[in-house]
Amino acid sequence: MDEVQNDAVSSLSQLHQMLIDSLNGYEEAVKVSQEGDLSGLFRQMVTLRTSAIEEIEELLSAGGKAIERAPSFMSTVNRTVVDIRSMLTGLTAAAVPAFADGEELILQQYDETIAKLREPALALAPLLRQRDELQDKVESMRAIAASVA
Repeated sequence: MDEVQNDAVSSLSQLHQMLIDSLNGYEEAVKVSQEGDLSGLFRQMVTLRTSAIEEIEELLSAGGKAIERAPSFMSTVNRTVVDIRSMLTGLTAAAVPAFADGEELILQQYDETIAKLREPALALAPLLRQRDELQDKVESMRAIAASVA
């Protein structure tokens, strides 16, 4: 594997890890959220993440990369932040900007990965779609936050 291809696979692996870690945070948010708050949004994010992770695993597998779903330290951080926020203020619309900010970091990783994965075009299609879906969710989160501000 040449250096450019290796860099692209590394970036895709980093995106994969970020998605796994954020999935763990959203799963925790589903557990601690109350029916009247944002549990629907959190469930949607779990579904979105699970699908994206599976598609990226297919791309990594096709590139000869071994697939690991082990959470990193950031999974623990994400779950802890969700738990603390839940205990202190609840998971209300006031918490949404923090989730949206985290998603912005993931969008940046998508952009970096897409820029490195110029070929094959088949690898780009799912990433571009995933990025667009995530951008739509971030816009929804920002709208929720604006409605209570």
